[in-house]
Amino acid sequence: MKPTTFEQHDQPKAKLGHLTLHEDHHYRNLPVQVTRGPLIEEYLERLYEVVQESLMDNSRVFAVRVDLRFPVSYWPLEGEALGNEYIRRFWEVLKYRLSRYQLREGRIHPAKLHYAWAREYKAGETKPHFHLLILLNGHAFNTLGNFNYSGENLHNVIAESWANVLMLPEFEGKGLANFPVDGQYLVRRGVEWELQKLFLRGSYLTKAATKSFDDGCHSFRTSQTSVGGWMW
Repeated sequence: MKPTTFEQHDQPKAKLGHLTLHEDHHYRNLPVQVTRGPLIEEYLERLYEVVQESLMDNSRVFAVRVDLRFPVSYWPLEGEALGNEYIRRFWEVLKYRLSRYQLREGRIHPAKLHYAWAREYKAGETKPHFHLLILLNGHAFNTLGNFNYSGENLHNVIAESWANVLMLPEFEGKGLANFPVDGQYLVRRGVEWELQKLFLRGSYLTKAATKSFDDGCHSFRTSQTSVGGWMW
C-alpha cells in the first residue's frame, strides 16, 4: 500500500497531527528552506539542538549531506519491512568504520559524530529513502576525498557502511549513497554566516512534504543531545 504523505499542494494548516507547521523563512534567526512547502517546527528544533551540540563539542564542525537509498530490486525477507532498523544499523557501522579508519590513518582527533536524518518517499514509490546530515569534528575531517570507488577516504567510509548494512558487495552498494552537489560544509564556532549556510541546507530534512506519517516508522530523528536526549 502506498504510504500517505504530505504534499506541497495540500491546504496549508498550522498543525499536522501533533506537529507544528513552520512557513517562515527563518527559525531562531537562521535561514530555512520553505520552497518545498512548510517545515515541521519540532524537527527544526531538534536540528538546531544537534548542530549546536556539535559546535559545543568542536570548535570546527565538518558537515556532510548524503542520501541513502535501497536498490530497486531490494526487498527484505518475508515478514520484515524496510523499517528504521536499517538507518539505526548504519550509524552503528559508520561509528565502527570511522574509528578503524582513524586508527589506520593515525589521526589523533576523535570523530565526535553527531547527526540528523529524515525518512521520505519519492512520489509514486512505496520504498523509502533517507536524507542525512552528518556532523564531525572539523579537526579530524575536512573533506570527503575523491568521489571514486578506491582508496581510503571519508566518502568511501560512508558509502561502504551503507553497503554493509544492506549486505551487498561494496562495489554494488556504493552507488546507493548519493552525495549532493555542494554538500560539504566547514563551520567554525562563532562564525555566523557559516552556521547560516549549514542550517539552511540542513532544514531541507525537516520539510513535511514526502514524509509518511502512517507507515509505522519515525520520519525524523537525531543523535543524542544534552537538551532532548536520544531521539530515534
